[in-house]
Amino acid sequence: MQDLPWKICQYFFTEECPYQFEISKAILIPQMLEPSEIEHIKNLCESCEKCRDEKRTNLRIKKPLRVALVNPAVKKSVQGTVLDISSTGALIKLDIWLDVKIGQTLELKIYSYSRDKQAEVSVGDRRCVVKRLAKNPRHLAVMFMSE
Repeated sequence: MQDLPWKICQYFFTEECPYQFEISKAILIPQMLEPSEIEHIKNLCESCEKCRDEKRTNLRIKKPLRVALVNPAVKKSVQGTVLDISSTGALIKLDIWLDVKIGQTLELKIYSYSRDKQAEVSVGDRRCVVKRLAKNPRHLAVMFMSE
């Protein structure tokens, strides 16, 4: 069965979704809606101009994780915060700018806070490729490489 369009829409969980009320009804009380009404809501979501050009195959979620990006070519690292993450990539806000180029390979170390919130705990290391840069704000989009 094909995924419902709002399951992969990056705007549904934000205020930017123009059909959030209708989609919420289809998710929360589908038994109270006619099948034709659910189909209409599905068509609204699929044809939404807001995300038509930016549909993703993997849903990105907002998860505030700390990261360290290491440029192995110059052995320099910077700290940052994940703005959103999916199974294939992440959008990261850097604390200070790291001089990198699109297509460059970096090492990404992901951290999460321990239960007592006193220390950061490493949750994984990934190699990634830089896909998009924005110097102001200091955003960096990366795609994870398969090992």
